[in-house]
Amino acid sequence: RQWKPSAGGAASSAAQASGVEEASTAEQRPAKSKARTVGHLRGMDAAPNSDDEVVEGQRPYKKKQSQLDFFFRKFEYRKAIEFIVLPSTEPRLGLAGVDELLRRGALAGAMSELGEDLCLAALRWLLNVFGLGDSLQQQLFMEALHTLLDHNRCLQPPSTPALIDALERLENKVNQELKVQEVLMETSGMLRSVTTL
Repeated sequence: RQWKPSAGGAASSAAQASGVEEASTAEQRPAKSKARTVGHLRGMDAAPNSDDEVVEGQRPYKKKQSQLDFFFRKFEYRKAIEFIVLPSTEPRLGLAGVDELLRRGALAGAMSELGEDLCLAALRWLLNVFGLGDSLQQQLFMEALHTLLDHNRCLQPPSTPALIDALERLENKVNQELKVQEVLMETSGMLRSVTTL
């Protein structure tokens, strides 16, 4: 910044006439030494020389922590179950949550006495997950279903029409899967008899 006197003052006309401008002390910077202008000490603001190799350091991206990971980190297993059975939760993420609860030995505690609304949400989630994925995921489904049925009084027997309906729909899906398995067993027997001839 430059100091500018008020217009019309005698001092301003004298300073302009002599061509002298006064600068503020904040803008005056000491001259850098030779070592600070050349070499590795010149600072980050200096432009690279033509023979300099510029290395851009990239920080690794932080992995965004999911809501489920947050609940596990805080040991809030009931909230993890509530998150798992939400309709918006992906089935594979929910099964991964069931697997983590099994590994921690907390599945039974987290799924005990959920209440009618949460039991209904869990049954609907299990309906969506049924028949999904490989044998490990099917095993996780079975573990979650058995734990849900064993540790909730509202399902022994089902106490509301909505729970009865959800269990009947789950039973129908299981029966359909068993019929498919029976047909596959018959086909397997036929193929075995043909190949042994």
